Amino acid sequence: MASGASGPAPHESSLLAASEAGWEPESCALPGYREQPAARSCLDWQGASLILMSPGLNLQARAEQEEEFISNTLFKKIQALQKEKETLAVNYEKEEEFLTNELSRKLMQLQHEKAELEQHLEQEQEFQVNKLMKKIKKLENDTISKQLTLEQLGTVSSEAHSNHMSAAEIVRYMDGKCSES
Repeated sequence: MASGASGPAPHESSLLAASEAGWEPESCALPGYREQPAARSCLDWQGASLILMSPGLNLQARAEQEEEFISNTLFKKIQALQKEKETLAVNYEKEEEFLTNELSRKLMQLQHEKAELEQHLEQEQEFQVNKLMKKIKKLENDTISKQLTLEQLGTVSSEAHSNHMSAAEIVRYMDGKCSES
């Protein structure tokens, strides 16, 4: 019986109509049936039922074909989706590997730049320390020199005061002392 139909299937209705008309398989007396020669006068029951059921068989075969077509179509779609999924997974892995490599390369580059900057900073600090040390040495030498000059001036001043020297004589005296040293 066909799904969703309320009455008998086509082959069942043909059999029902034949049996209501009084047809029996042994008599082969179908309504509107003309007698044939003796060899063909009677159809066997299976032959008659196959003839009567053939429209139902065609529908069943067609339904099976449609079912097989739908199954094949869905199977092909599933295979295509699986292939697409695999392709996406491979592409994702490639993209992930590319990004990882790119980030690693950038990290190495940054580490290299950092090391260069640290080295440059160290050199700059060393240069500045050396420059400051030279200035400190120079200032120390200047300070010592000025202290000596002050000490000499103190000595000269006391001598000049005791000898009653004039300012011009003190300057000449100091110039002589400075040129000696």
